[in-house]
Amino acid sequence: MNKEKFKLISSITIIALSMLLFIAFNSFWNNNFNDQSEIINQIKNYSNTNNQLGGVGAEISEFLINLFGVGAYLITSFFMLIGIKFLFNIKKINILLISLHHLFFL
Repeated sequence: MNKEKFKLISSITIIALSMLLFIAFNSFWNNNFNDQSEIINQIKNYSNTNNQLGGVGAEISEFLINLFGVGAYLITSFFMLIGIKFLFNIKKINILLISLHHLFFL
């Protein structure tokens, strides 16, 4: 696999991951109380979760939102900007500066 194919596949994967996290976070606010009883138990039963991404989305969104709060949305924007930078080879996006801004807002 050459370098360009790897760059394309990894950047599309990063963008898709950030979009999925965004969907899971938005679904968390609507369905948190219903999903919480399903994912806290020792025996995981994801059949009744209402999160748009199912039980895995409910687990990830609950963990990240409980850890970072609303600042978890900054993780999705950070990954989205990194994916766009690598996909379109934009030189003007400074990853170090974006990282510092995102850490400041967390």
